[in-house]
Amino acid sequence: MTTSRNDKLSNRIRKLLERELGSAAKEITNDTPLVSSGLLDSVSIAFLISAIEETEGVTIPDESLDIRDFETVVRIEEMVAKCRAPSDT
Repeated sequence: MTTSRNDKLSNRIRKLLERELGSAAKEITNDTPLVSSGLLDSVSIAFLISAIEETEGVTIPDESLDIRDFETVVRIEEMVAKCRAPSDT
């Protein structure tokens, strides 16, 4: 993934976080802890999964969900990239 594409994805993820978190999302950087800081809870993560699937055109399989994938914007980007990657099957 190119830096430009990463930047665009980061911006889209931040916009989704703003929809869910409001003004608290304004200070979020790529490395801001989201789950361990309490910014994201299970309800927020469920919203985020749905929004990512809709806006990014990916499916995030339930069996591959890991709370650590939502810890930072960078980790969310990595998860989206994995979901976009062609499967080995």
